[in-house]
Amino acid sequence: MNKQNYIDHAEQALLHTYNRFPVVLDHGEGVYLYDTDGKKYLDFAAGIAVCAFGYGKKEYNDALKNQVDKLLHTSNLYYNVPTMEAAEKALAAADMDRIFFTNSGTEAIEGALKAAKKYGIPVRIAHSHNSENMGNKLVLISHLQHKKIISKYVTHFFACSDVAGAFMFGDNIVKQNNYCLINNAIETDKYSYNENIRMKTRLDLKISDKIVITNVGRFHFQKNHSFLVNVFSEFYKKYPTSVLLLIGDGELMEEVKNQVKKLGLTDCVMFLGNRGDVDRLMQAADLLLMPSRFEGLPVSAIEAQASGLPCLFSDTITTQVKITESVKFESLEAPLEKWVEDMEELLKEHRKDTRAQIISAGYDIEENAEHIFERFL
Repeated sequence: MNKQNYIDHAEQALLHTYNRFPVVLDHGEGVYLYDTDGKKYLDFAAGIAVCAFGYGKKEYNDALKNQVDKLLHTSNLYYNVPTMEAAEKALAAADMDRIFFTNSGTEAIEGALKAAKKYGIPVRIAHSHNSENMGNKLVLISHLQHKKIISKYVTHFFACSDVAGAFMFGDNIVKQNNYCLINNAIETDKYSYNENIRMKTRLDLKISDKIVITNVGRFHFQKNHSFLVNVFSEFYKKYPTSVLLLIGDGELMEEVKNQVKKLGLTDCVMFLGNRGDVDRLMQAADLLLMPSRFEGLPVSAIEAQASGLPCLFSDTITTQVKITESVKFESLEAPLEKWVEDMEELLKEHRKDTRAQIISAGYDIEENAEHIFERFL
């Protein structure tokens, strides 16, 4: 079979829990992977950080083969020699007393909370930062199980918004005294509107004469980039001097790039990747466009408002995100033309310094830190 045949067969047989790249891997050697067509790839992912030894390492392979011939797997209800030996080596390297082998982040968090309760740690905090399960059915099952367990071992429940709190902990917890809303606070000085920074950044990006729309977020199902690009395409038809700055990275970036190419927008959509100067890019922009399918409370929305940037959000995002008056919400079911009308209205807004509003709303990071310190320490 050729590559596409393999992909087609996989799509028919596998539950769609990942948006996979169109690559069919066959084998590895050292730090390189090879696909079924013999194409060579430098592996920066390392199996999402679990294959750090590389591929084809003789000592590692021999150890695995020898163990498979003896015993592949047993329950934690029994002892086995490899686990004991691995524990001793890990403890010696970490200079710690005990180790807990786990297979997921969820299990690690649960284990830490249970251990903290057992050994009398008086304050045990859980934090929720999202409002849905990222579109993954397997994650949803894990979440539901985790949700049942967590209240037994946690003393304080934190969330970035009430929507996120209710999603992770349930409506009853959100009403209790041990629930606390922790704002996604920022360095307000850093994002405060500055005309000089705006002009220089636009000049550096060669967009001085453009209407600049931006979005900050990883390329993931949650962020709804496909819809975002469609909205911009409709806007571009009326305003051909506009550009779209997409800040972030992620597994769907290539898919979005293909969409941009098909729509003929290659020259007016800039993929900037992960950046350390988001504050300056916010200054350069004219509007933040965020049609996310769901959010806890996006910190980039706070950063945008702190820089005086008008914002258009999908109505799936909690209204707790609104701080300034230059904010509108729109339904994902609304026609693209309605989104364009909202953008036009927001772009009439006069840009101004909104730092005082951000601080007053409780989103200054220094004041938030002091508040948490006073309440819990």
